[in-house]
This record gives sequence, C-alpha cells and structure tokens, in this order.
Amino acid sequence: MTQLGVTYLLLKIEKEIFDSLPIDALGHACFEPMVSVYQEGMRRRSGQEAHEFREEFYKSLTQGQRALFGFFSYYDHAIPSKDAFYRISCHYISQQIFGIVKKGAEYFKDNDMYQLLLKIEHVISADDQNEITNADLNELYKQLQEIAPRSLAIIGARLTLTTAKAEGFLVHGSQLPSAVLHELPKR
Repeated sequence: MTQLGVTYLLLKIEKEIFDSLPIDALGHACFEPMVSVYQEGMRRRSGQEAHEFREEFYKSLTQGQRALFGFFSYYDHAIPSKDAFYRISCHYISQQIFGIVKKGAEYFKDNDMYQLLLKIEHVISADDQNEITNADLNELYKQLQEIAPRSLAIIGARLTLTTAKAEGFLVHGSQLPSAVLHELPKR
C-alpha cells in the first residue's frame, strides 16, 4: 500500500476469521501478523543492526498499525504478572520507547488507558530515587488489569468502524469488515 510516496506494510486477515472474532479480540488478531513479519525480518536482517531494522519496520507501518504494534507489544508482555509488568515498563521507559505505547492509546482515543500509562511512567520513572513501593506496583498492575478489557474493546471497535484498508489491514474477501459494533463493556 502506498500513500504520499511512502510504501506501507499491508497485512491480510481472512474475512471469516475477522467476522467471527469477538470485538475485544480483533486488535490482537490484527497485531499477530505484524509480529510474524517483524520476527522474520529480524531473522533475515543480514548486516543490519537490530535497532536499524526496528526503525525501518516501524516506518513501514501505517499510523493504525503503529498504534496496534505499540500497544500490543507492551500489553502482551505486561499483562501476565506484576513482575512482568514492572520489568517491561522499566525496559520501555529506560529505552525511551514508552511513548509509542502512549501514542497507541491516544490513537484509539482511550483516555483511561492513556491516563494510566502516564501514571505508570511517572511512578516507574521515580523509581530512580527508590520511591516506588510494592503497594504502588500492586495498584498500577490492578488498574491495568481493570482497564485493559475496555481498551481491547475500544481497539476492536475502531477496527470495525474504519475501512480495513485505511488501517493497513486487508480483510480478505471484503473491503469493509462486516463485524457489527457491539456496545463497549462498562468499567
């Protein structure tokens, strides 16, 4: 797919699969093909530094794909446990890549997740002064677990409201996904 002279990655998902998924699973279904392309590219990057490939890969994504990639690359690593949440949050913040996660929440207009990400960044960044407590981590992780289901539904709703092609996802056999927007779950 080319827009304004820039070639973007176009990922395909079968219409039957897309239509059969619950709304909160659509984002992850669209994220998975990106992971495969990313991992294959990392394996084949002969003579190219990993950070160079990551930058090139990220530039090949549409704005919607970047939002999905940023959100789910963090979410998938953060959600399994409080320790995993702390480790990946520290890593993303120290490597100055936490911004892509926040941009993902902004893109999907998920204010609750965006506000939580700001809080996570503030608290983890303060850890340099050994100010973070186990209670702080417990509370942040609990909030992530509470907010995440609605975030997944918001992402899925966005994917059903836009043409798949505009987001950089071709739903094979259809220009527009036929999944019906369901009411988002209440928090």
